Amino acid sequence: MSSKSVKQRGRQQRQRRRQAKAQKRKRSARAPAADSTWLPTLKMSEVISHLAEPLLEEHAETHEDTRRIISLTIAAWNLTLLPEEGRENERGVLAREMFGRSLCGVPLRPHQEAVDCFAQVCELVADRKRKFYPNLRHFILDVRFEPRDDDVYFEVMYSPDLSL
Repeated sequence: MSSKSVKQRGRQQRQRRRQAKAQKRKRSARAPAADSTWLPTLKMSEVISHLAEPLLEEHAETHEDTRRIISLTIAAWNLTLLPEEGRENERGVLAREMFGRSLCGVPLRPHQEAVDCFAQVCELVADRKRKFYPNLRHFILDVRFEPRDDDVYFEVMYSPDLSL
């Protein structure tokens, strides 16, 4: 069997796994309702999963990929809760903390591609938050991941609504 057909078969298998995971998430996810009475019953982990859905469908092949995407989505969510004038600066600080490295104790600038990717994630999350959860303002304080079967389960701890 040629290496090309092995690669194609591997790609097809990954695509089928992604599609199966996406279908599983769609079956378990609740669609946001226009009715504001729905918001108090929301679990923030479901909100984050819903916001991360396009990224998970496209990029999550392993449990570690899923954890990273969820973590980036949470960071982007929290940024949307900051005042607009300070958001850009905080995004830069976060990018340096998440993607920066050090060499012999000297901090290095993060790779520009990682910073640009994080900016795109932030824009996607902000757009989806405005569309689906415009009045939800819980700051996420912590996340706990737990692998389960063929998926990753996570719980978040969050603050009371910041708009109160």
